[in-house]
Order: sequence, then structure tokens, then C-alpha cells
Amino acid sequence: MDIRLSDNIRNLRKNRGLTQEALSEALGVTVGAVYKWEAGLSMPEIGMLVKIAELFDVSVDLLLGYKMKDNHREAMAQRLLGYIKSKDRSGLEEAEKALVKFPNDYWIVFDSACMYQGFGLEDKKAEYLIRSNELFERAVQIIPPDVDPRYGELEVRGSIATNYYFLKDTKKAIEQLQKYNQAGVFNSTLGLMKAMEDKDLSESSRYLTQSFLAEIRNMVNTLLGFITIYERNGDAKSLEKISSFGVKFFSSLKRNDSPSYLDKYLCTFYTFQSHSYYRGGEVEKAEEVLKKAKDLAARFDENPDYRVTTCRFVGDPGIGETSAYDALGKTAYDGIDFCVALIESKRFAKLWEKVRNS
Repeated sequence: MDIRLSDNIRNLRKNRGLTQEALSEALGVTVGAVYKWEAGLSMPEIGMLVKIAELFDVSVDLLLGYKMKDNHREAMAQRLLGYIKSKDRSGLEEAEKALVKFPNDYWIVFDSACMYQGFGLEDKKAEYLIRSNELFERAVQIIPPDVDPRYGELEVRGSIATNYYFLKDTKKAIEQLQKYNQAGVFNSTLGLMKAMEDKDLSESSRYLTQSFLAEIRNMVNTLLGFITIYERNGDAKSLEKISSFGVKFFSSLKRNDSPSYLDKYLCTFYTFQSHSYYRGGEVEKAEEVLKKAKDLAARFDENPDYRVTTCRFVGDPGIGETSAYDALGKTAYDGIDFCVALIESKRFAKLWEKVRNS
């Protein structure tokens, strides 16, 4: 609670042109008492507060400098978010007040749990992490049916597991993650925890391999998403940068120089890289890059290899000879045709036709 009584008495006295001696005479107290009030060394009793307020024609609230907080649900929820963003530890007290008033409000409970977790991890305070898990467990029981999945049960379960791990209860952390590992959402975390805890690394290797392959798919979708944005905005520079990144990234994932299913992705990024040069007026450079895509596609289609183990780091025996699938088409050439069609440029399509037939 922010009380500004000492400052307010001093300011009100000076605004009235009174000395400390004059104020003490008006109130019937010693000069020492007025000095202590203004220095914050003591506070007037309640009756004296009323007398001072009447003397200066202000309310007691104004004299104290107290402004009542808005304690409606939305206001309290916003304050909790503010404490989290600013990393203000005084937010914990505010959280407990909000929990008393709104014990069954999902966002109040969830944000309070997140606050305790954040401060618990940073300050290494076990009691905060324990309190965080108590609140997360309560949150699970009151999840609204229309909650954004990003803040739903899986997010809560993952947070509970994190708290258990840093409470040095790895067994409970892993049990929590395995129980709620829908669609492999916790594969990477499980792989990491098991790699750090288990003597037998085969299970951690399987989790990490599955996570790695999923991240490759995610990266393809992410890069193609940005590429689509830059294509539609006509941003040739950004298109060149992100397609070049795609080329470098997927080249680095190849285990060796032999044909790999990753070559189909490389052909895709070469195609968009070529179009970025074409958009920028560098036609010769665009044609040169398209030739790279064509040569790589021809080499792959002649001896295609869809085994995921052609990807670096993917050698886990649990994966075996699993094949990779994509929506680019049956062949690498089909993938280039697919990208050229997405670009929707008749002139660029003619350039590809020229390169393909050369």
C-alpha cells in the first residue's frame, strides 16, 4: 500500500505558507511531532489525521495519498500480467488477494501459477514452485471449454513437469510428460530429461529423433509461410534472404552428398531463391540458381532415397528405414513445378521451362 502522508503534510503546509512551528500551534502539538510526521518517522493518530485534514480542507484519503485500487476481475487480471511482464515480486501478494476473490477464475489462477513459477525458477525458491504446481493443478480443473489451446491443458501439464524437474523430482516430471505427450508434443523435453537421467540412452534417442524430424517439418512450413508472405508483398530482398537460409539449413542437414529426401526441399528453396533474383532484375543469376535446382532434381529423381536416416543426426534404430513424405509431388521435378505454379509469374514460368529443356 503506497501511503504518502509525510510528503502530503509537508506540501500542504508549505502551500499554506506555514512553518512547522505555526502548524504545531494550530494543531496543539509540539514542533517535534510535526517534524517526525514530515520525516516519516511517525504517524498522527486517527483523531489527529481528521484534524489535519479539516485544517487543510482535504479528505483523509487525499491526506494519506491513498487511492483505492480497482478490484474488479478484469482490473486485477491486468495487474497480474503487468507484474509478470515487469518481474515485480510484489505481484505475489496481489496474486494471493486475487485468488481469494476469484478462486475459480481460470486466468487468475493460471497467471498466478505462471508468476510463482517464473519467480521460483529465477530465485531458485522451492516454495514458489510448490505453490505454482498447486495453482496449476487447480487450473486444470477449471479450464474453460473455449480456452486458446496455447494456454490449455497441455501447456499447464508441461509447466507442472518443469516445476517437478527443478524441484529435483525427475521421476514425477517424466511421468507427467509421458502421460500427456499427445502427438509427441513433449518429445524434445522427454528426450532431454532422459538423456540427463537414464543410463540406457536408447529411449531418449528415440524421443529426440522423433522431435528432430517433427522440427524439420515445422521448419519447412515456417519458411514456406514466410516465403509466401514475401512473395505476395513483392519483397525480393527478404525473399532472397529466407530462401537462402533454407538452402543453407537443409544442406547442412544432409548426412553426405548422396541423394536424400532433403534434396526435394533444397529444390524448393532454390526455386524461390531464383525468383527473388528474378524479381530484383537479376535474370542471369536467377537462371543460374534454377539450373542448380534442375541438376539436383535430376540427380535425386534418378536415384531417389526417401529414408529419413539420410538426414544428419537421425540414426536411431527405433526409426529404422522409415520413409519421408511431403506434399511437393512424387518427384523433385514435380516439387519445382509446384513452386513455380505457386509463384504465378508467366515470365518466370517461361524461364523455368527454358532451363528445364536445356
